[in-house]
Amino acid sequence: MDTPKLNKKILVWVGAVIENSEGNILYLKRSSNSSWGVGQWQLPGGKLEWGEDPVTTLEREVAEETGIKAENQGLLETYTSHIIAKNTDYHAVQLMYKMKTKDTKVRISEEHDEFKWMSFEDARKYEYAVGHEKFIKR
Repeated sequence: MDTPKLNKKILVWVGAVIENSEGNILYLKRSSNSSWGVGQWQLPGGKLEWGEDPVTTLEREVAEETGIKAENQGLLETYTSHIIAKNTDYHAVQLMYKMKTKDTKVRISEEHDEFKWMSFEDARKYEYAVGHEKFIKR
């Protein structure tokens, strides 16, 4: 049986490690209608759009996915991962930023079914979307 040939693309993804005043981090659970990572957990973030700089992407995605205001504390880490979704094989370059917030009234988007504020230690117990597990489980 022939395996369909996948499109190959490079994806730049910007994410946020958002810490609240208790020192917990915000995690989101991907929705059941997602094109990838259904039911898996992730940090807020999304792909860089044409003409956007990473910090603009960070602010836009955090607002869209969480509805909270958070202050950018700077770039934490850059890493790569491999994601297959929608007939495409992505080489994802991921930029992870640290953010702080006092705003804990999260309003998740339709991309997610649930959210939790957790410590990094507690977060290691969950299953994460591709790319996120590499960052969280270290």
